[in-house]
Amino acid sequence: MKFIFLPSAAKHGYTEADALNAMENHMHEIHNFDGSRTPGRPTTTLHIGMAENGDIIEVLSHYITPDVIIFHCMKLRGKTLARVYSLDI
Repeated sequence: MKFIFLPSAAKHGYTEADALNAMENHMHEIHNFDGSRTPGRPTTTLHIGMAENGDIIEVLSHYITPDVIIFHCMKLRGKTLARVYSLDI
């Protein structure tokens, strides 16, 4: 499996290492969290975990075998957490 960290994922100041740490040591992992906004892309997977500095972050990715495309990484927002707790999972 290859991880691809897109420039859009870095726009909030977090690094690929932060995203991978959050994904590997996640508190929450939700597949099919959201539909794709890009035609032809699979649904979005959400990981909530810690960045290397201890911040709790949200990481959004697409699993496109054999790759994982990480396109969003930022400090966890209240609205994201509220949505997680509203899901019937």
